[in-house]
Amino acid sequence: MTLPDPDRLTFGPRIERIAERLGGALFPWQRYFVTVATEQLEDGLGGLEPAYDTVGAAVTRRGGKTFMVKSTSVERGLRGRARIAFTAQTRDHARERWLEMADQVSTVSADKGLKQAMGGEVHVTSGNSNEMLTFRATGSQFFPFAPNAAAGHGGAYDLVFVDELWAHSLAVKQLIQQGYRPMWSVKPGQEWLLSAAGTKASGWLHDVRRRGRAAVLDPAARMAFIEFGIPDDIDVHSLTDEQLVKVTLEYHPRRGFGLRENYLMGELGELGRAGFLRAYANRDAEDDAGGILAPEIVQRQTAAERIPRGVQASVGVALDDARRETSVAIAWTNDAGHRIVESQTKPGVRWAAAYVAAMPGARNVAVVNTRNGRGFADELERIWAEAEDLVAVPVLRVSQADAVAAAGSWLASVEEDGTTFFAQSGHLTAALHSADLPVGGNWVSRDGEPITSLLAHTMAVWADEHAPAEATPSEFWVY
Repeated sequence: MTLPDPDRLTFGPRIERIAERLGGALFPWQRYFVTVATEQLEDGLGGLEPAYDTVGAAVTRRGGKTFMVKSTSVERGLRGRARIAFTAQTRDHARERWLEMADQVSTVSADKGLKQAMGGEVHVTSGNSNEMLTFRATGSQFFPFAPNAAAGHGGAYDLVFVDELWAHSLAVKQLIQQGYRPMWSVKPGQEWLLSAAGTKASGWLHDVRRRGRAAVLDPAARMAFIEFGIPDDIDVHSLTDEQLVKVTLEYHPRRGFGLRENYLMGELGELGRAGFLRAYANRDAEDDAGGILAPEIVQRQTAAERIPRGVQASVGVALDDARRETSVAIAWTNDAGHRIVESQTKPGVRWAAAYVAAMPGARNVAVVNTRNGRGFADELERIWAEAEDLVAVPVLRVSQADAVAAAGSWLASVEEDGTTFFAQSGHLTAALHSADLPVGGNWVSRDGEPITSLLAHTMAVWADEHAPAEATPSEFWVY
């Protein structure tokens, strides 16, 4: 978790008082976190702005996220005129959760909607597609929106909550954030990204967790982060049911605050181990997204040998259509007939042509001749034509039909023939779990996540299969 800065102004105590006014009390972790998350900095214009642009919370089920969102929203709405937006897995989920916070009738004070808890201080409109809670004193608005490209555009939002982050890929992340983040270039705003654990396809959650864990070690980070769950170094699969429940309770944010051991045991029986670990231990489900290759094949085809320096190798390139990343792979076949493929992946696409143009020992280069791939090939050939110190090699502009054949060839050489081996990488592992191969088609992403690492491996194998003969050194030296 991000550590507090005692020298900064924070609205945490105001949120605590509002929580009490709403009929509840923040748990210790909530009090701690709202204090950190709402720390402020001077904006240089005599005002204040959030110290953190992004607030991330990876918190297990029954941890208290909803009441924290409700209390924080009220504090921001009463502090001054603001637009406060909320979304979740789908628009229907967002509307349902918003209605709980805005207009829920309950005998439990903390569960009452703001309309019931605050009376005439707020006005609620709950018609479908016209939902809005308005704070009469300030004119602030609190409303749900759909998690898509169109819903968030055109609004100057001051505070945005995205719940159920596990349901969204990195592609959806970009669509949602394009609706509100550009406005914050000229005025301060803040996003809260909230979720329990997800699956291998939960791209946005994985991104927040990775960035958040790095941010807690960086005092200059603009992201506040907190994470609850059984630590990664505990082997949960070796625990009995009773031991698992006790360990889960030990690391749950509501330990000692009403969460019962018997309740967790019942949830374990209801959800099964995988579902329970995801909901209450903050462990991503391990069986929700099978990879394109069986684990035993991945293990068998992981290369023990690296491509030696100084050899000639074929190059495969794949550029993400959304320009998020590019992968470059090289393939080389040893004397035993084993093809080894290695790759690297970097953000963006503009770096690739210059990088490949200067690669030593390239025999040829393959790229699918569509969209960004065609632009890459054009730029690569232009660089070679203008540079006197670089040696051009054949560029295979692979057609869509040949790309389909290349995908099948790669899969057969790995899965059936066992002749293609690959150096494992995080990007390749993610691509193998995200990719699918439709009958008669090319690789596609099942969840919208980029799979350029796998596509580059496929192109490198195609290039290796269609490579010219290696140049033989001359017997004579020319002086």
